[in-house]
Amino acid sequence: MATTPTPAGDGTFDFGGAFRFFFEDPEWLRKALIGGALTLGGALLLPLLGAGLLLTAMTSGYAMRVLQRSWVGDPRPLPEWTDYGTLMKEGLRFVGLYLAHMVIVMFVPGMLILVLIVAGGAASRGNNDAAGGLIALAIFALYAVIGILGFGLGVYLPAALTRMTLYQRMGAGFEFKENVAFIRRNPKNYLLAFVTMLLVQFAAQVGMVACCVGLFVTAFWAHCVMAWSFGQVARNDSFLGQQVSAPAPGA
Repeated sequence: MATTPTPAGDGTFDFGGAFRFFFEDPEWLRKALIGGALTLGGALLLPLLGAGLLLTAMTSGYAMRVLQRSWVGDPRPLPEWTDYGTLMKEGLRFVGLYLAHMVIVMFVPGMLILVLIVAGGAASRGNNDAAGGLIALAIFALYAVIGILGFGLGVYLPAALTRMTLYQRMGAGFEFKENVAFIRRNPKNYLLAFVTMLLVQFAAQVGMVACCVGLFVTAFWAHCVMAWSFGQVARNDSFLGQQVSAPAPGA
């Protein structure tokens, strides 16, 4: 049952707890296998788009529940795999917010690159080496811009997803000023959560090297750890605790 969020004590991020909480659940293996199977199914059905998206939404909805439970201080943050329809519905907001930000940030540079590639082909056919060189330089610069924007989005997006999850409305994820303020209020804890995110993403890749199927279980685990970590950042944010007064559903 949902509980009202409470202060987290000294306000520090429990770095070790991020790597313990998952395995402290007595049913962690069963929950991980279900999550891994859904993650695998989402990847295999990706060419069908709709089916793959719905399975991905289920695991994203589950991660949102983990974030909510972390925020309210639940000692067992892993929820049961029940009510798949609600998980899917909640997860579609998560996936939608992620894709919307990707389009907003990457669409214009990507389209410019396509235009330049076409122009470069025309310059090559016309034996215009000078124009071809300038176009190649412009394409390289745009790739650099995409890299910078991608890194910035990677830092910013967890704040948007966290606020959307806790405020329980899609619009909160697009409130740029408020999302940045959330990061600025919690620089140390946010940095620790971000480092945790990078570490578990790397660990998920190790799962791919060890065993192809293992990738999907470790990827699901990484998703849950990232959700728990940013839930802890929110838990230590007294301003957010005052703003989000309603209990988190499903927590």
